[in-house]
Amino acid sequence: MGDNRNKIQQIIEPAVGPVMDMVTGIVLDGTAGILVPGVGNLILSYKQQRSEKNLENFISQIVEKQDEFNEKLNKLDLEKLELITKHYFGIVTDYVLDVKQKEKIKYMVDGYLYLTDWEDIKEDLVLMYYDTLEELNLLDIIVLKSRTYKYAYDEENNKILNSLLPGQLHLILEKLHRMGLVDSKNSKIMDDNLQNIMQYLQDVEKQKKNTKLKLKRVSLNDSYSLTSYGKNFLEFFLEEYRK
Repeated sequence: MGDNRNKIQQIIEPAVGPVMDMVTGIVLDGTAGILVPGVGNLILSYKQQRSEKNLENFISQIVEKQDEFNEKLNKLDLEKLELITKHYFGIVTDYVLDVKQKEKIKYMVDGYLYLTDWEDIKEDLVLMYYDTLEELNLLDIIVLKSRTYKYAYDEENNKILNSLLPGQLHLILEKLHRMGLVDSKNSKIMDDNLQNIMQYLQDVEKQKKNTKLKLKRVSLNDSYSLTSYGKNFLEFFLEEYRK
């Protein structure tokens, strides 16, 4: 734990301004080197090391972006500055400590940076975004990005997509659909068909003339598009998506 605390101190040494005040609290409040309760020694050691490395990674990325952070933080009034650098910094740090894929920390930092621009911060919405990110793995995010025009022709993105096993892409897209990040054209057709069937049965019961059942054919190859939540999610966590 002492080594971790020393590493954190070295990482935050170049920090200045509001970022320095924010990240220094990591050492002062004992977050660096905190133990994970309720697990066996072997699991404890693994989780402890992962959490420590995650924290180092997180703080390092914030310090690297401190010019951007300080520029935004210096424009805030004291109440909002306190809210961002204390309350929401703690919330994001909690997610960072538990993340299993370190590459996702970049998204967490980008989301936190984007949060500083919000005029009216709603905690439930912030938690929903980070909870959603927590449920996604890196491959899920790549597939989600592929639904946008910006990444549809991205060579690196497509290389990964082309390496997927048969059926894997469909499973991921279905997961994204269940989470409300993408819309399924077939699901929309089936919903419309269900409505048409219900309307047809009502018309038959009322003995209306010329009653016809109109059903659309479901395609063998479903297509998926971003929902408004999917777009907002990418905008929140991907700095390059906002450009």
